[in-house]
Amino acid sequence: PTPSSPQPSHLPTLSFTPRSEEPMELTLLRRSAAHADLLKAVKSGQQGLGRQWLARMPDMVRGDAEIVLEVIRRDGVALQHAAEELRSNAEVVLAAVRRSGFALEYASQRLRSDPAFVLRAVQVNGFALARASEELQADEDVVLAAVREEGAAFEYAAEELKSDFNFALKVVETGGPSTMEHISSDLWDDPGFVLPAVKLHGCALEHAQAEIRGE
Repeated sequence: PTPSSPQPSHLPTLSFTPRSEEPMELTLLRRSAAHADLLKAVKSGQQGLGRQWLARMPDMVRGDAEIVLEVIRRDGVALQHAAEELRSNAEVVLAAVRRSGFALEYASQRLRSDPAFVLRAVQVNGFALARASEELQADEDVVLAAVREEGAAFEYAAEELKSDFNFALKVVETGGPSTMEHISSDLWDDPGFVLPAVKLHGCALEHAQAEIRGE
């Protein structure tokens, strides 16, 4: 069933202080009966969850963190249909990225431009590098973290890093064989690069120029 879209009523705001943390405020949300039934159905797996399903839901559902988390754990890119507030929530976005690195595209601009957050995102799913800002695709720390999680993510690094002699060797060491096809061909034409790369991973020789392989 699709719940109606009236705004849910709120109970008073409560404030408390958990151990070793700053005071937090929580607003208790009183859901409509239809909304509560939907949440139950979602959690029990009775709904076919995904981006199309979430896109059809009213605002009160797309802004419900519990429901949205259930959806994005199945389809990370469904984050695009979540309420703006949730797309600005670091933990919600990371849950989506864990399912699909490409979900980072739908995070708020504030999160996408935050180096510390993007570093966390690529540590969860290296392919999040594909949707990082150009500036962060050229950030060595971010790129190394991404290839450490998923070597093939080097495809989405800035071109200047793919042709950087010293950095490319770090990438081979960190990300292994799946990084190699994304390294600049100019480096594979250089025996000075190929030799240390082969010492790191013997299969690197497959990417070298034929003349170098013959040697």
